Amino acid sequence: MERRKSLDEILDWGNIRDLHLDGMNKAFSLGNPWYGKEKESDPYFYKYLKTGEIYRVLVEFKYNQEGYCTEIIETFNERVK
Repeated sequence: MERRKSLDEILDWGNIRDLHLDGMNKAFSLGNPWYGKEKESDPYFYKYLKTGEIYRVLVEFKYNQEGYCTEIIETFNERVK
């Protein structure tokens, strides 16, 4: 029981539970969409736009020889909202 309490304290410290919202707000402030997954096993990403629209898309990342992402290819699947 004590271990669970300390884990909750760590997660509450610095609002770690809301870290994904900070990333979403930063992406929107830069004029970019934000991508998220509900489950790691799900191949689809959810693409959130600043306007409130949400799309389900397949995303393919292309990397160069140094391992840096050089291209992102989206395949539209459906509009969620």
